[in-house]
Amino acid sequence: MGDGHVLFKVLSLDDGDGLFFFEFSASNGLFSATQDFWDYRDTFEEFGRMLSEFPTVDKNVVTFEIGSMEETAAYYLRVSAYTFDAVGHAAIEVVVGNHRKGEQLAKANFQIPCEIAAINRLGKALRRWSADPTVPMIWKPIQKEM
Repeated sequence: MGDGHVLFKVLSLDDGDGLFFFEFSASNGLFSATQDFWDYRDTFEEFGRMLSEFPTVDKNVVTFEIGSMEETAAYYLRVSAYTFDAVGHAAIEVVVGNHRKGEQLAKANFQIPCEIAAINRLGKALRRWSADPTVPMIWKPIQKEM
């Protein structure tokens, strides 16, 4: 645990239609992926809330998903937080596909092991960031002591 990260940043601000152009990037220290996508600024508010309250009695998986795994879609991005055993070990799963052809095709699927408290921190950071996404939001599973 500890070598991974998740990064959200804005590549292009709203030009009047309400849509922002975002970039998501993540790594577990061995594998990494980056995907850009269009969405509304407040799309991360609900995902952040669910992460900050994770896990709940009735839900031990929380997912943000955009695009589709269908090849006709422009891209696919899924970010899930889940517990994987009875004692509460957790991870962030990242699934990315850009659906391009030939040498431009890129796909990734990996996990970032972390503690539940780290997932809660990600949720709180994502909620703060969604209110003002002008500065990139980076999360690491382990906080470094200063």
